[in-house]
Amino acid sequence: MSAKRKKKKGKSLPPLLALVLAIVLLVYYYFGEEQVDKTEWNTEGSFVMQVIDVGQGDSILLGCDGEYMLVDCGEEEYADTVIEAVGSAKLKYMLASHPHTDHMGGMAEVIRACTPETFLMPEREHTTREFKAMLTAIEDTKCDAQYVYAGDKFTLGSADITVVWPEEGYSNSNLNNWSAVLLVEYQGVSMLLTGDAEKGVEDDYLEYLPGRVDILKMPHHGSDTSSSEKLLSYIRPEYTVISLGTGNDYGHPHKEPMERLQQYCSKIYRTDQSGNVTFTVKEGEISVATER
Repeated sequence: MSAKRKKKKGKSLPPLLALVLAIVLLVYYYFGEEQVDKTEWNTEGSFVMQVIDVGQGDSILLGCDGEYMLVDCGEEEYADTVIEAVGSAKLKYMLASHPHTDHMGGMAEVIRACTPETFLMPEREHTTREFKAMLTAIEDTKCDAQYVYAGDKFTLGSADITVVWPEEGYSNSNLNNWSAVLLVEYQGVSMLLTGDAEKGVEDDYLEYLPGRVDILKMPHHGSDTSSSEKLLSYIRPEYTVISLGTGNDYGHPHKEPMERLQQYCSKIYRTDQSGNVTFTVKEGEISVATER
């Protein structure tokens, strides 16, 4: 015959203490370090780079000292995702890295919803419906529009942005190699945003780079067309982020560039696995938060 243990009556928390605890948990849930996937960033005295999950495409939101820049926006179907990510941020710059729709397909809608002060793009046009719609949106919103060339410099708050590719006068039929490649520098930390630029131009923009780069946005979604041994051995990134879609038809990221990358970088993030990936730089230190 087994003895039954009497259950002790649990003591409830005093109402005031329970309320305080609930508020603390709520604040941590919405503003804790791992929840930096919204646009309500505090960019005063810090730099934030969020790689937005737009499936098999690219979109990156940069913020520094209350100024913001959007680089690419993915396909048209992700326009609302990007608009929500931008939120109430006032865009100083918006850039379409090159005319492929997985980078600028939804740009017309994003321009109309989040009109930037200045729109930037390489001097390479295209005949697609999405590209024509983007040009119409630029004209309709009357935002300033400029071509970018290697050597151009911009500021975003106290961050410096240098265009390292394409050079003025460049001519090539491969749209990927027209990608505007950006070097972003803040408090001694450097970030390289590469669009879809391929091996054929990586040698050309190396001369503009300082050497090691702290954060790399891997070129062309991890395709074997990019991320040469020469580039990776030169920049040796501490962190790398790859923007790509789950189970994409291209098989990105490809095995060979990933094996090359892993020789030089162990901290690798992928939007297909982690959703939005957010890097914060403050007082020269880098922290990373993921959506999942």
